[in-house]
Amino acid sequence: MHSINLVVAADQNHGIGINNDLPWNIPIDLKYFNDLTKSQLLEPNQKNKIHDKRLMNACIMGRNTWESIPSKFRPLKGRYNIIVTRNKTNLKDIPTLYKDTTVVESMEDAIHHIQRINTTPSESIMIRNVFVVGGSSIYQMALDLPHHLVRVFITRIENNSVKKCDVFFPALISKHGKFVRQSYEKLQSLCEFPVPKGVIEQEDGIKFEFQLYERE
Repeated sequence: MHSINLVVAADQNHGIGINNDLPWNIPIDLKYFNDLTKSQLLEPNQKNKIHDKRLMNACIMGRNTWESIPSKFRPLKGRYNIIVTRNKTNLKDIPTLYKDTTVVESMEDAIHHIQRINTTPSESIMIRNVFVVGGSSIYQMALDLPHHLVRVFITRIENNSVKKCDVFFPALISKHGKFVRQSYEKLQSLCEFPVPKGVIEQEDGIKFEFQLYERE
């Protein structure tokens, strides 16, 4: 099965959002998010199968994250969108309204849905990589998944003093093993695009760094 890759930007207090929105504006991070979730991860020992299906990455998200995406960018284009929620009110028509988008009730259902797509000959697409993009409870479900290589691509915001967050990223602790920071070289080796190295400071003074963690 695929590795499970969490993508998140979090400040020094693990804050990731406020009022269902991002607490900061970091264009370089938005580009990184798009590049990462649209491209192929260069997995070790990966074997590329030859087939005529359309290759896509899956982005798994909770309902609040889905609704926080501006309507003109929803669903995330060029990616297979999976919304995880037990409250399907006003979401039942999503699969018919949007191409490459579905709604499921749990993280396990999302994984099974991806497996079904990839093992059904009549499907026109093949899911290549799996990314979890929020929110807090969905991240926690992913961190606790057994039997998977779980990674965290985190943009660490070093000095977010503008807004106090009301949503937080879970502690990097799992009942299936601890998470350990990897080297920049390991991060870059997984990405088919250049990843800026070290701490970056933008004009408004916000400092951030792209980091990678893996579960042992």
